[in-house]
Amino acid sequence: MITKTIYPLLVPVFLIFFFVKQKYFNIPFISYLIFAFLGDVSFMFFYGELHLKVSSVLYIIGILYLIGMIIPKLRIHRLDKVIGGYLFMVFCISLYFLYCLYVELNMSITNTNEILLFVIKSLSLIVLSFVAFSFYLSTQSKQSVLFLTGVIFLGFSIALGYINMYYVYHWSFEMIDKILYVASLYFMCRYMGVEQKVKSRIKQLTGKNKAVTSYVASLKNVLALK
Repeated sequence: MITKTIYPLLVPVFLIFFFVKQKYFNIPFISYLIFAFLGDVSFMFFYGELHLKVSSVLYIIGILYLIGMIIPKLRIHRLDKVIGGYLFMVFCISLYFLYCLYVELNMSITNTNEILLFVIKSLSLIVLSFVAFSFYLSTQSKQSVLFLTGVIFLGFSIALGYINMYYVYHWSFEMIDKILYVASLYFMCRYMGVEQKVKSRIKQLTGKNKAVTSYVASLKNVLALK
């Protein structure tokens, strides 16, 4: 019970830390944190199957915001054809494993809505992992490494949650699940921090280039007058 009470407070802590330290407002990332927080606290307002459905929908929306945040940053044209084929093969294998899990759960769970939400949530996580890996391969930057690490921790956290829910429950699994979730939030906040520093640096360089261009233009005008 203590874990369930403290666990939902993690997202507000990271949200406050993000605002205070970075002083940067990114709508998709803030939306992800908000929906993740709502999913964490949904057990206070809903119970049983309804809680599972509501929390799943909220987590799915949050993951979709992360996907939408990263897709514009992809540089698909930089990917080699071999690497692109490898990514497509990994994506297909992931879909096959998801289908196998769906078939197995379909035999043990009678609630079709619960299975549907499981498939959608897992599929959104697979797409997020695929996009994060593509982001890393196409840029190979510090930001992409931090984001991919955060997505990996998030994926393991969700996988342990599934194990606890559908297979074998153990308090150690739940504890590791929470630790992985915290690690995921940490690396994603680190990603946003580095991203903000890069953008600030680009603005500074752009400003300096404009100043130099203006100075050169003024010199040309003076020389032309002479």
